[in-house]
Amino acid sequence: MEWNLKRLAGAAASLLVTLCLGSSALAEPQMPDPTKPDVSVTEYHIDNAYGPPGAPSTFYGQEDVQVKVWLTNHKQANVTVGSFRRQEDAAWCRDVALSMVRVEPNGKRTPVRIRQEMVSYLPPPPRPGHEEGVLYMGEAVETQWRLTLEDGAPLPEGEYLVDVGRSDRWRVASQPKRIRVIRAPKTRIDQLNALHHTAVNLRFAGRYAEALAVLNELVEACPGSPIAHAEIGGVYRDTGEYRKAIAAYEKAIALYEGGPCPPRNRGRPCPLNTTSRV
Repeated sequence: MEWNLKRLAGAAASLLVTLCLGSSALAEPQMPDPTKPDVSVTEYHIDNAYGPPGAPSTFYGQEDVQVKVWLTNHKQANVTVGSFRRQEDAAWCRDVALSMVRVEPNGKRTPVRIRQEMVSYLPPPPRPGHEEGVLYMGEAVETQWRLTLEDGAPLPEGEYLVDVGRSDRWRVASQPKRIRVIRAPKTRIDQLNALHHTAVNLRFAGRYAEALAVLNELVEACPGSPIAHAEIGGVYRDTGEYRKAIAAYEKAIALYEGGPCPPRNRGRPCPLNTTSRV
């Protein structure tokens, strides 16, 4: 019975749609080079669940500002990159130099001196017959970096562009990423997003009772949104309370299907996080 409930909770979760927010085009990537792998930078953030689509990735309160850097082989052949299975041996990581500029309200861009710290390193799993130092077609190495000011202090509130520097080892395949840092949310949209971020971070940290308390506060503030109910389902799924998880997911699905994106429209873009939800 418990196994069936667990599967049902998983099936209910899979029905919910995660809306991924893209960044505006800000710079041209380098031309393809068949001899080099691609390096790209992406945000490591919790999606803005509330507000209009297309907003920059946002870090609220005391959240760490983090990005991911990917070493990827998109070529039609294997690429030699040197040792990469272990972070300690991965020479390419030493060439990762992230840069940041602050974008002022008037459009002025000011370079920011930052400190970068790798917090995660995930190579592709080893496979029989694969040579060390060769990145095979479709393989990628994922790294995660924490960004602070040069003295280690958190980034102040504002809007920034983050990019990865060029290197002889790779072709830069991404454009600079626009992020926002909001330490003290003032608008209703930002306050709701900050609650959502807090709850998700608590859940990831295994602090489930605290996460539920914040999510219940979010439900009270915005009862018509499926987001909080879906996250509640995730908490109960993590704690093995599958009946409660299913009930929360069913509530989220009912709100989702009654919103601006009915089932018949699921093949088209859906404004799950439009202001009509708040």
